[in-house]
Amino acid sequence: MKYLLLFILIFTACEDKIYSRIYKKDEIGSSIPILSISEINQTIKSIAISAIKSANFKVATGTPYVLEIEGATYPKKCNNPNTSSYEATYDGYIKLTLLKNMKRVYTCQQDYHGSLTQKIVTNLIEKMKEDLKLDEK
Repeated sequence: MKYLLLFILIFTACEDKIYSRIYKKDEIGSSIPILSISEINQTIKSIAISAIKSANFKVATGTPYVLEIEGATYPKKCNNPNTSSYEATYDGYIKLTLLKNMKRVYTCQQDYHGSLTQKIVTNLIEKMKEDLKLDEK
């Protein structure tokens, strides 16, 4: 029994969970043909634009739908081998917030290990498309 509990903790607690929330349920099933991107960090912005285009969204400025992208990396200050050896701490997070006419529609966020990659952002975009049942045509 003790080993079963340990197995469950190892393989369920360490997954990269995406947290999401729908603020405007009337936007479920909407068509979003084009998005604007709001992000100051150029590295995050370039990764996000690649992920958005690979998800078949068009990117432009001045559209009613704006995707705010927020992210951070966490400083590594702890040298305790007990905490760093278990991969219990994350290296950063990425958060997407979809706005329509400057009103929040949807938010999703994920913590990550290592460096931010296009795959991480793509997973968030796919989660947003799934949750909102988006038709991006």
